[in-house]
Amino acid sequence: MSQKSWSPGWFSLIGSTAVAAGTAPHAVLPIILAGAAAGLALDGTAHLWLKEATQNWIRNLQAIEQKLKLDLATGTLKSWTDISAAYDAIRIQLWDSGVASRNSPVLAAKLSRSLQTYLRFSQCWDGKPLPQSLELLQLFGPLHVQTASINAGIEAALLIMKENFGIPLVIQSDYVNGIAMTEALSRGDRPDFVIGSDANFFLIGTAKTESSYRLTLPCGWQKHYKIGRIRTQSYNKRQLWYARGSTAQHQIMLKRESTRAYAPKDQKEFIHTEMGSRINDLNPGQVVISWDPFVSLFCTPGSELVAKEIADYRLSTSLFCHTSLCTSSSSIIRNAFQDAFIAAWNKARIDSREMSVRLLLDSNFRSEFRKITKL
Repeated sequence: MSQKSWSPGWFSLIGSTAVAAGTAPHAVLPIILAGAAAGLALDGTAHLWLKEATQNWIRNLQAIEQKLKLDLATGTLKSWTDISAAYDAIRIQLWDSGVASRNSPVLAAKLSRSLQTYLRFSQCWDGKPLPQSLELLQLFGPLHVQTASINAGIEAALLIMKENFGIPLVIQSDYVNGIAMTEALSRGDRPDFVIGSDANFFLIGTAKTESSYRLTLPCGWQKHYKIGRIRTQSYNKRQLWYARGSTAQHQIMLKRESTRAYAPKDQKEFIHTEMGSRINDLNPGQVVISWDPFVSLFCTPGSELVAKEIADYRLSTSLFCHTSLCTSSSSIIRNAFQDAFIAAWNKARIDSREMSVRLLLDSNFRSEFRKITKL
């Protein structure tokens, strides 16, 4: 008995639409197999689609795997020694720039000591939280968490907390960057935990924001770059551009070697939502301080734009906790969350290949990753 072929229109409906929505090829294969069982054969169009869909899926997986590997490598949650060193470095950087005072309650060292005591019997460094942490969080939840930008290590940790550890979490991660998230906090958002840039928190946050949160756990570092055009003509006008309220502004405030060559009159600011257009509109002699994913998006092979890594500044990302969880009676919930978060982050580090696939299959992460990387 001869087989009927999938018609292009029918196949487009169940196949191309699925891929456009970000569905992995393996999710569509059951439909194809069902059609085959019914006597329908794949025609040339179907074979071509399946090939292209698979290649696109692998390309996205490789990009996420690379991002996860980078974010885990620059993370600070591998050991208490790393956490302690990062906490000290962050406070010094914030103090030296003047964005935070030395008596700022946000940088309360006693919270760090409380966590160290709580973790003395934990195996979180091996991806295993204390059983009591999971019991407490399952009883107390759901907890609300806000994150900014795409840090694959942090997103993987939150996914593990929800799906592997069974912790009830409400996660909001659709902010384009730390500035937008901190602006939301200044307007009155009050989640239990916030994960974002330390510099953004102090540069954008209001007095009310500072009084409502405490920095409790450094999560990782990220590099800054100067993006400029390959010199195509002589010039005598040098300008350094940065986004207002961003970590680039924090870098300039530190007055380190990387920015001292630019006189104050040659330091120009712009609104953070204009980063892409600002990079595209650069003239010879102009550079903009930026970071990934903008570097990966704009400084591609064959482009006139080049990126130079900045050696004397790293932006830091931390976990902030609402003051309602910083009292003597509620601190155990805060410490339980941090124990589970550190354990989940290290589990992602240990099982990074598996987590790359899980992040790709997670519709929320995939949507945010595509929005930023354009993949």
